[in-house]
Amino acid sequence: MNDGRLLTLFEHEMSADGSSMQRAPADEPERIKGLPARLVVLQGESGKAVSVLSWLEGRRYLELWLNANVVLTHTRPQLMALAASLPKPVPAKAGPAPAQQDAPPRSSAPRR
Repeated sequence: MNDGRLLTLFEHEMSADGSSMQRAPADEPERIKGLPARLVVLQGESGKAVSVLSWLEGRRYLELWLNANVVLTHTRPQLMALAASLPKPVPAKAGPAPAQQDAPPRSSAPRR
């Protein structure tokens, strides 16, 4: 970022691999584009910190990581605005989440 902080965007497109996720609404008091979100701020005794904002948008799970305590540095509004400015995700595959199936057992025999 302009101020020297490191910002990381992590995305998991669940339509690509058929995965799904459930989150507890009580743990997501924040809102990104009207969607439930969770902000976690971790700081060690040394002062090093990370703020993690996470939310689900359609079939995509997103996380923004900032190497700062956004509460103490008063940069929470900027992190929230940045999250809201991300473009709407386009699913890799159209359609609803597939039904979960048990994976077939893997053979322990060596492959040739």
